[in-house]
Amino acid sequence: FSLRRTTLSWSIFNARQHCESRSKSIRRDVIEGEFKELVKSLQPSKAMFATAVSMFETLWNHRRDWQTARRSHLDARLRELDRETDKLVRRIVEVESSTVVSALEQRIRAVDAEKIVVREKAAKVALPKGAQRGQVLFRA
Repeated sequence: FSLRRTTLSWSIFNARQHCESRSKSIRRDVIEGEFKELVKSLQPSKAMFATAVSMFETLWNHRRDWQTARRSHLDARLRELDRETDKLVRRIVEVESSTVVSALEQRIRAVDAEKIVVREKAAKVALPKGAQRGQVLFRA
């Protein structure tokens, strides 16, 4: 193991000793200018671009489907809360005890508060805006 390390160290040292750019510096503006030109010349292949578009569409569709399912779930919860409120109101009409009536009214207030929260959440759920499937546009 130590012989291998010694040989590797000697190879690196020897390569540095015989390098033609040894002890020479390259001006910063030259390096940066060449790098900028290199970056400008880079262009993805058509296959790479198609893959990126496909990935973007997949993500877009996933988010759209998730938002649609979320909105449906919240709408269903609102309908369920409306049915529960109707049921509680019918029970208030049937009950004669003031204690039970006040408990049912308290439950109605709690259901109404939950309906407000669910409506606010539903208002925040929005489908992704922009291009439809197959209309993904990129600036070239």
